[in-house]
Amino acid sequence: MKISVVLPVYNVEHYLEECLNSLIAQTLQDIEVICINDCSIDDSLLILTRYADKDSRIRIINHRKNQGQGAARNRGLQDAIGEYVYFMDSDDYLAGMNALEHMYAACIVDDIDILSFNHRTIGMEEKEYIRDMDHNTIVNGKMYLQHPGMGGVMVWLRLYRREYLESLDFAFITEIIAEDDEALPRIYYDAKKVKHIKDILLAYRRRDSSSSTSAASKQLIDGLIAVVKTYLTLCKRENDIELNTYLYNKGLGYLFVLYEKIFYVDDRAVELEKYEWLVGSSGFTSFEQRLIRNEEKFIVYTKVEKKNKKHNPFVYYVRRFRIHYFKNIRKYGV
Repeated sequence: MKISVVLPVYNVEHYLEECLNSLIAQTLQDIEVICINDCSIDDSLLILTRYADKDSRIRIINHRKNQGQGAARNRGLQDAIGEYVYFMDSDDYLAGMNALEHMYAACIVDDIDILSFNHRTIGMEEKEYIRDMDHNTIVNGKMYLQHPGMGGVMVWLRLYRREYLESLDFAFITEIIAEDDEALPRIYYDAKKVKHIKDILLAYRRRDSSSSTSAASKQLIDGLIAVVKTYLTLCKRENDIELNTYLYNKGLGYLFVLYEKIFYVDDRAVELEKYEWLVGSSGFTSFEQRLIRNEEKFIVYTKVEKKNKKHNPFVYYVRRFRIHYFKNIRKYGV
């Protein structure tokens, strides 16, 4: 088996046939399609059953209760037997009959751990996304993480060598939103051979009801907390100054997104307690915590109260120093 496609399915009856048709029509025949029905209440299961009856490569796993995309992907990964694994969303479709064959060929020729590629969007937006990365060049995962053209943390933009994922004992964090943001740095950090190809191999559907466009919620807050912890944990492992600084600033970036999102959840006090615990337990110095508190004020002024960023000039200029400090000064103390 060359590729295992892991396909979480939840209430996608309007798009599922297009997705499955793009899979069974692939020129690469040695594939399996592991469909995890996450307690759909529409006709998704009926559609899956109809396709599975006609194509033995399609397998259905039924969850007894809705557990979310992360848990569904984990379940599919447990059953996967392919050399490579592709995590696909069930409202998308492959761009071309040779998409999987193209991915596999690009991986197998160099024994690649992770392959990334380009995509186009459909639905709410019609656009091609071409990342500014060298075509067919092999680097390690740490170099890839720092590349400005990396773009997009979506797991469906990549093909993964299954044995490599198993060596990491990898699993998605469940019951959160932003699980892709949390998973990608963990996956890439230890990868030895990573490659990007310029080809557009997937059509990604943007729609209001998809999990990636969900409003602020407890699951999103928990997801952002997990992302911050992952970046700061990797930072503590890293001795290279440039990569350490990159990981640290990525964690800070997500920390500030987290603080802003807390203003839009129902139980703000509870979520703010989680945030305060995260800041207090992340090893920031007292000076760094003061800079973080200043950024919180800046977020309140500009993002929440919608005031001009110079409403409080002192906060604005301290913020500019904070950006300079974390990107240029702090790294010499690493």
